[in-house]
Amino acid sequence: MGLAAPLEPAYVDWASVPDGDVVRAIAEDRDREAFAELFSRYASRVRTFLVAGGLAPTLADDLTQEILLEIWRRAERYDPTRASVTTWIFTICRSRRIDALRRERVHLVEVEVDPGDPVPSHELGLDRERSATALRVALADLPPEQAAVLDGAYFAGKSMSQIAEEQRLPVGTVKSRVRLAVERLRVALSGGAP
Repeated sequence: MGLAAPLEPAYVDWASVPDGDVVRAIAEDRDREAFAELFSRYASRVRTFLVAGGLAPTLADDLTQEILLEIWRRAERYDPTRASVTTWIFTICRSRRIDALRRERVHLVEVEVDPGDPVPSHELGLDRERSATALRVALADLPPEQAAVLDGAYFAGKSMSQIAEEQRLPVGTVKSRVRLAVERLRVALSGGAP
């Protein structure tokens, strides 16, 4: 009696598999090809989200790698009844981005200036830096569901219908979340006045 040939795993075209099934394959089988597909789908979006949220490109590159490794290690924690894969991933990104911003936060020294003095160009740079910091903080404080749709609409350049399809939400809900996120940013950047 001869030895049977070992069974070869069936080829899976991961590009056509929904995100939730890809994450399940990572969680249950530690499937490296599934992870490679998830990486190809999300790495550039995660990096864009981090850079748009105020991180330096090199820090965003490093953090993107760390976040995706965390997804590999924590895939079994994904619960499709609580959120879409996109929302789950960008919730992790938001949390890690906030941590990174807190670590690199720069404390600017306030300088008293006579209002009659011309504003030196380096102080204009400080004003721009303060505005950028305020925007980063306001973005980091958005609820995850609002941050996820805002990222898709403004940073990834997706249409509302594309975001709705990805997150399995009605288009009206996506539009409402974008509107609420933009309003929260407007209020936060205007000093809290409506």
